[in-house]
Amino acid sequence: MSCRVTFVQTHPVQYMTPLFRHIAAHRRDIDLTVLYASTPTSAQQGVGFGESFEWDVTLTDGATYRVFRERDSGHWFLEGIVD
Repeated sequence: MSCRVTFVQTHPVQYMTPLFRHIAAHRRDIDLTVLYASTPTSAQQGVGFGESFEWDVTLTDGATYRVFRERDSGHWFLEGIVD
């Protein structure tokens, strides 16, 4: 028996990436999708740290994911699903 699991997060988080990769690689009974509200730019990630930065690893590789985007109207939509 398999199941679908969806994680919803505000943005990619370095502490969660290994878990998502592990599930995707080793748990064939789980159909995993991760939904992110955004993928911050280096400047956005640096807020509160005094400088822009990028992670030295890609935080979205290894698992199926989709990114929500906010339209000018203030409504959110799932990129690639709803225009």
